[in-house]
Amino acid sequence: MIPPKNVMVCAVKSDRIVRAAKYIASIFSNAVYHIVAVIPRYNARYFLTSLYSRTLKRIAEEAIYDLEIALAEHRVLSMRSAILEGKPANELLDYAKKHNVDLVVLTAAASPSPIVRVVGSVTRSFIRYSKSVVFVHPMTITSIHIPPKISRILFVSRARVPSEVYDRALKLTIHIAKSFNSEIVVAHVIKHEEEEKLLNTIKSHLSQENIRFSIDVLRPKSRDEEVELILELAKYVDVSIQIRAHGIIARVSKILPFWTRSLMPCEIVAGLSTVPIFFV
Repeated sequence: MIPPKNVMVCAVKSDRIVRAAKYIASIFSNAVYHIVAVIPRYNARYFLTSLYSRTLKRIAEEAIYDLEIALAEHRVLSMRSAILEGKPANELLDYAKKHNVDLVVLTAAASPSPIVRVVGSVTRSFIRYSKSVVFVHPMTITSIHIPPKISRILFVSRARVPSEVYDRALKLTIHIAKSFNSEIVVAHVIKHEEEEKLLNTIKSHLSQENIRFSIDVLRPKSRDEEVELILELAKYVDVSIQIRAHGIIARVSKILPFWTRSLMPCEIVAGLSTVPIFFV
């Protein structure tokens, strides 16, 4: 739902997640904010000592407290918190589904240097499997404007996605554009000529809303080229909104488990982008 009614912030002890939460609260202060931390569960005996458990719980409580203070400073009046135990990606995905979360706030990775994978496992799982809008604070950003200064928005659209996903992405883009009087840069990724037809629908919607916009048609020949084109366009905007291919991601992951070891273009962009990103 746009604007979101329920926002979940994935709590870790990190300045990046605090900045990301402040950024979202500056745009959507009227939502209910769920601040959720997960304590990983390990099988090895030495990980089950009472001291280790207490330490992890204390770190989770501190992370939640930092976020509560940050959100309160940005006039968020409704907050809920929870500390869960288990596999972080699974627990957070389940929580988001049970509580009808509209928007999830994450950093690209909990670790300051995810190295080879570019994005962490929790962020990767949300980008692939969550039906919620996912906001990612990339690792490459050292600071973001708070309150946001959004003069240009990059809207990355794709053909062959469910109509409800396209509608949600466009509503989010229009909502932010109107709130900040922004220009929208539409980057439409196509693999076949017939996929250009969606551009007429996008032009029609944006024209009716009296929003300034421009359109770039991207015809990448490979995953790497698609990533390079999107990252280049992102250098000249303040925030990016990208459509994911929900159905394709879910179906292929189940049929070809080994495929999950490779990264989708949107996941690479999440780790390397120079601007914050909403994935729809």
